[in-house]
Amino acid sequence: MTAKAVQAVTKRKIVRDFEKCVLCGLCSYKCPPNAIKFMTAAPGICTECGICIEVCPIKAVDPKTGTFKPSCTKCMRCLRECPVVAIYVEGDHLAIRKGDPQAFIVNCTLCTLCVQNCPRGALVYDGIRIKFNPEKCDGCGRCEEVCPVGTIKVIREQQSVIGWCMFCGYCVRICPTKALSIKAVQWDGSISDSCIRCGVCVSVCPTKAIRFDPITMSKPQIDLSKCILCELCASHCPVDAIPILQTLPKREFLGGRITIHEDQCVGCGLCETACLNVNKEFTAIKVEGYVVEENGVKKGGVAKIDLEKCIRCGACATICPADCIKVLRIYDDSKVSGIAEKVVMIP
Repeated sequence: MTAKAVQAVTKRKIVRDFEKCVLCGLCSYKCPPNAIKFMTAAPGICTECGICIEVCPIKAVDPKTGTFKPSCTKCMRCLRECPVVAIYVEGDHLAIRKGDPQAFIVNCTLCTLCVQNCPRGALVYDGIRIKFNPEKCDGCGRCEEVCPVGTIKVIREQQSVIGWCMFCGYCVRICPTKALSIKAVQWDGSISDSCIRCGVCVSVCPTKAIRFDPITMSKPQIDLSKCILCELCASHCPVDAIPILQTLPKREFLGGRITIHEDQCVGCGLCETACLNVNKEFTAIKVEGYVVEENGVKKGGVAKIDLEKCIRCGACATICPADCIKVLRIYDDSKVSGIAEKVVMIP
């Protein structure tokens, strides 16, 4: 009896609406297991998280305007408790640094990669939340290495782990803009026709659930039995062809590099066709120096790249049968979402 094919993969998650999220960081500061990572590129600037209001005994502070009421007694608790050190003493009064903190936030996606890679079974996923057994943990750090959003941290001196979502829902309850919610995220493996066949999704999938043969397939195919809904493929897809982006923000693409090993090139021209399919009106890569034989067959050509036209998508590298093209896609690693490495290589 054959196993029934998986029609869709579903997982309950803490979902962040990035249009509603104001990046205040309150959920990060309040999260019991530290499963939400919050960073600011510009330190010491108020994020309006509201912690100062919460700790002020007489509610004398207004973080939105950066001012203090005359009733402020200068007990300094707000200064001590400010998580981004935005409150300071100026002369005889308190002040708040205002501006753009260039904040970034990402939460544990319950992808369960930490569970799958823990050699001692100290982390367990029960279908709803991740649970930790400190008796089994030896502090090896494997979970920290594979965590795609970088929330998991191993505290070796305590032989403990933090940063995994225990699905308590506290962040949902306290979010001031209602940007967080608990939802069942589902994906049937569909990829839209906007797919440019670049192969980025194949390169970043941690469970090898995505397969793509550019010669025989019109677009990548998903093995849903292997998919863990980590959303890395959607986060990295340069054309938003994968529609499951619910937890991760898009990765910020900075640029890349492309290399052609001409001694390996067979001059087949598949890269040229792939590039034309992406750009429609032009191709950044062309096979030059070929000789046309009497039967019309081209021979002896070598692929050449116009670096000014190339967008470093990776479609040429994915389709190259001689594996002579390498594309490096470079991302902003100060705002890590998805795989923590700054560089993704194709193929």
